[in-house]
Amino acid sequence: FNGFINGLRVDDAVVRLRQTGAPDVLRVALDVGFASKASFNRAFKAHTGTTPTALRDGKSADFTAQFPPTTTLAATEATE
Repeated sequence: FNGFINGLRVDDAVVRLRQTGAPDVLRVALDVGFASKASFNRAFKAHTGTTPTALRDGKSADFTAQFPPTTTLAATEATE
């Protein structure tokens, strides 16, 4: 059950981290429900095969090719 919930949280974090102007990794981790950066990094790496920082910075070529960056954070928040 925890793995399932963490997977959902990581999926949400991936979307947030791929947005232009994304906040820092700790802010995203806390926003999606992780209690610490360490637990977030562990779950993120297990679920995606890359680190949150590498994904945000576009250094994860395989992952970036599969999931191109989305719209800006401000544009997404304006539609909610």
